[in-house]
Amino acid sequence: MARVNFCLVNDDECGGDKNGSLICLADINKKINKSQFPKTRTIAQAILYRADIEDESKVDLNKTFICDNHFSRLFAQFSPKKHKRCYTCNTLSGLSPPSTKRLRQISRKYAQRRIHSNFDLKHSYGEFMCELCRKDYDVYKAVFLSKRVSRFIERRKNQQKPTTDSLTMNTDNDDVINNSTSDEDSNTNSYADTDEDFLPGDDKESTTTLRKALDHLIDLCGNKYRTWVTQDYQALVGQTRLNYLCRGRSIIRTVMNIMAPNDANQLEIDLFDHQGDKNVVKLDGHFLSVMQGVTEAYNNAESWTTRREILSIIAPKINLKLIQSFIPGLTLGRFTAARRHTTEFGYGASIDKSPVMVQRFDYDQVEHFIDFITSEHVCTDLPFGEKCLKQSNGEELYVPNTIRNMIPTRIIQQYYIYCQESSLGFCPLGRSSLYSLLDVCKASTRKSLQGINYFAADAGEAFDSIEELISELHLDITKHRRVLENLKRGRQYLKSDYKVHVTKSSTIADHCATFALSDKLDKDFQQMCDHEHNDTCDECDILQPTFDEIKHDIGNSTADTQLSARLLAKFMSHEEAINVWKSHLLRAINQDLCREEILSTLADDSVYIHMDWVMKWLPEKYREGQSNFYGKRGLSWHISVVARKNEQSAKDPDETISEENSVEDENTYSYLIIVHVFDHCIQDSEAVIAILRDVLLRIKQVDDTVKDAYIRSDNAGCYHSAQTIFSLPLISNESKIRIRRIDFCDPQGGKGPCDRYAAVIKSHVRRFLDEKHNVTTAAEFVEAIYSNEGVQGVCAYEARLDQLILGPPSQLAKISLFHNFSFEPHGVRVHRSWKVGDGKFLPFSKIEPPDNISTILCSDTPKHKAVSFTKTQSKKKQHYSSKQSTDIPNNTFVSRLFDCYEEGCIKKFLNPGNLVSHLVVGKHQRLPERTSLRDTGMQIYASKLERVGQRELVSVALQNTTTTANRHAIRQNLSNGWALPKIRKVTRLTPKQIEYLTNKFNDGIKNNIRWKPETVAAEMECLKEKGAFVFAEKEFLKASQIRSYFSRLKSNRQKLNVEDFIDEDAERIQRRASYR
Repeated sequence: MARVNFCLVNDDECGGDKNGSLICLADINKKINKSQFPKTRTIAQAILYRADIEDESKVDLNKTFICDNHFSRLFAQFSPKKHKRCYTCNTLSGLSPPSTKRLRQISRKYAQRRIHSNFDLKHSYGEFMCELCRKDYDVYKAVFLSKRVSRFIERRKNQQKPTTDSLTMNTDNDDVINNSTSDEDSNTNSYADTDEDFLPGDDKESTTTLRKALDHLIDLCGNKYRTWVTQDYQALVGQTRLNYLCRGRSIIRTVMNIMAPNDANQLEIDLFDHQGDKNVVKLDGHFLSVMQGVTEAYNNAESWTTRREILSIIAPKINLKLIQSFIPGLTLGRFTAARRHTTEFGYGASIDKSPVMVQRFDYDQVEHFIDFITSEHVCTDLPFGEKCLKQSNGEELYVPNTIRNMIPTRIIQQYYIYCQESSLGFCPLGRSSLYSLLDVCKASTRKSLQGINYFAADAGEAFDSIEELISELHLDITKHRRVLENLKRGRQYLKSDYKVHVTKSSTIADHCATFALSDKLDKDFQQMCDHEHNDTCDECDILQPTFDEIKHDIGNSTADTQLSARLLAKFMSHEEAINVWKSHLLRAINQDLCREEILSTLADDSVYIHMDWVMKWLPEKYREGQSNFYGKRGLSWHISVVARKNEQSAKDPDETISEENSVEDENTYSYLIIVHVFDHCIQDSEAVIAILRDVLLRIKQVDDTVKDAYIRSDNAGCYHSAQTIFSLPLISNESKIRIRRIDFCDPQGGKGPCDRYAAVIKSHVRRFLDEKHNVTTAAEFVEAIYSNEGVQGVCAYEARLDQLILGPPSQLAKISLFHNFSFEPHGVRVHRSWKVGDGKFLPFSKIEPPDNISTILCSDTPKHKAVSFTKTQSKKKQHYSSKQSTDIPNNTFVSRLFDCYEEGCIKKFLNPGNLVSHLVVGKHQRLPERTSLRDTGMQIYASKLERVGQRELVSVALQNTTTTANRHAIRQNLSNGWALPKIRKVTRLTPKQIEYLTNKFNDGIKNNIRWKPETVAAEMECLKEKGAFVFAEKEFLKASQIRSYFSRLKSNRQKLNVEDFIDEDAERIQRRASYR
């Protein structure tokens, strides 16, 4: 049997037949060029859209056909833009002729889902629709649906109308029928009670019509749900059935609200059987009056706690929807909370919770952390720069710039370890609070080691060079990663944790300062530990085995003995730089312990002086030409920071005692900063001696009770010289202040209070410069310091050397090895390291002190500037006194007091009688408003940085220590005095080295090239001639050695040039004389 093809539209207008007048859509599936079909790509697609087919993906174009008539109507002759008119006016609004104003083209989705679906209007895609039809679309839809439903119901009634035979058989009921037909209400109720009248038929069209009518009704009532038709309700299970029931319940309630707008709830109760439900309520007058009272009480409650208690009375018995009709806006969460309240505490139970004063932070916790981050190992002072801390009230605090040596995460980790080991029972702040404090307590992050500490810089370069060397050994990937990880771990440990693990006495040889600094060759500087060093540190021990492993890999990396020896020599130099850095860290910490002990035991009649030269100030003008910018000669200025302990004032006997404030900080200090500014000065020992003499004389003028002085400075030659040290007894005699001792920090470890105050003073001078002033001389520099009320605690003087004593300099053999000098009645006792050994005694008879010392002349202090010590102790908690409180005897600790019950009052009493009297009087004393955590941290941070020289060195014992069975290995790696500075051996350059460096220097002069010592050192290691290395590994030179040799060559060359110039000048004079 042959296959019969039909037209896609197949209506009464179809002219197609079975003999070939049909067109296959696959044959016309070509690209379309007409603009009347928006968002359409092909002709076949346009025909399908015009034929109201919504899902084109389900149509097989090879099996779909269209007749010639419909092809011409739907596509070929379709041009709505020629005769623009509304396509829907006749059907929707009944207008004739159709409207031609404000037309808009009908899209595919609008045509299929709205016009065709709701009005059975075909082929509307691409046509136009007027504004009136668009605005009144919903009205037209309702009218159209109502007419359609009416026709459907009328048709169903006609199908169910009784026949004539049945009417004659029921003649006895004619009267009843007639009565029912005459009464409209009875007729309506009769149809309402007949279930069969409104049942949808078996045909799909009738079911769809009724569903659309019901959806429209629900939409008019404002319900968001739509009808959900299912043919098998029993197959719905789980969440699907619950969703179906929820939708059905909502639709039924919507219908009941239409039938009984005022009694929908009662209608629901009467329609549905609620037997067995204990929460069924009877909506009578008594219930309404009770609910009105509950609603009024709920609305008048001031807090949610009270409302929850009221709601808990009715929530367990009444559903949420019914309660919401009385209390609009009640949420499911609050309804559930009320039911939970009933379950936990009972119906309407009141919960009496005593108020708890929440204190987010304690002052001691903040101060404890600020003490830690301002300690020596966490931050380093800088001689330049200033930070501005802006509080929440707009006030600004200016603090000197500092450098943090670690990232915030590492600082917080060390702080928690420090609290666990040294502050048992102390509860630190949380991590988020500590991060917030680090954020507001501004400091610079250490990004580069260059220019700060050459020990650390050399060690950093050594680590980088070792990593490059390892990559050249071609190790397997696992071993390569393990070695690099060990190097990274050891490097990070030395940069951060090692400094906090060093102590004066420890069972770990790497951490014991006494063991590391004891000189085994000199009994005067030797001290034996009272314990054994039988423990090891996992972090310290990770480097040495790694170095040994690298050495072994270097030896096995190549068969060329000469090449492996050169690589090993390079590695040994890198290893030495790392060990030197580690030794420097331990020596610097030990010398800081000296400062801490002196400050903690400083007497009331003693002062502690820290001295340092500051980087020269380059003269500046407010407006300066470019010609004056270059070739400046800086101004030398010197800072002396004088600290003394504050006198302890007697406590007020009426002062209220608090458990938190029972212990006062006894170590509070006052400071005096003396600045000497010179126009022309050589920074040598003579200038330092004259400055120190002037400082002590001024201290004596300010406070005549000062008798002793302790001095500390960096390791510069003008301080650490025999001329300066042996002149101190003469200065003591003139100033009437006895200098007890002078201590020097380890090289590159002298950053301290002088650098901090130098940063503050420079910032103050620059503000003066920005106010249209010049700072080009010492007098102007002093004027700038005193401008704008000056810097607190700073006294500046314009100075010049008045009497320069030039005599034979004093000498002391190996003075660079001694860092601590204490003066005794008959001589000087020197130490290599603080409190290691008894020291070497040098009697005055064996030293040659100078007969006289130099002096300086200084300008007078401005009249408005009073020279005095300034107190800069940290801000403490406020204490309050009470006349009603009982006197507390001295040296008595009170653990329990009677607090006032008034909120915010801080009064405390020893017995209840005074408390009762206080409550009767009602004179309460409240704390001032608390500051925020960030503002409190800023204030404490600023005060801590002002407490010059008082910062303590934090020391934390290492947790991860293990006992090793191989004690001999420890003794071989570390011996007594391993951290002492190595004595340099003087080695002369070989002729081959001298020739190479001289040729390199001359080549640079000839070709105008400035050779870098590091580049020259690298070239010497790789230089070859005829395939052989020129320099052996023993002839390698360091960059410092090459730099020193180049400096000597340059100096000699300049001297020769000067002599040649003098000779040429003399010859020129003689020639002129001969001509005359």
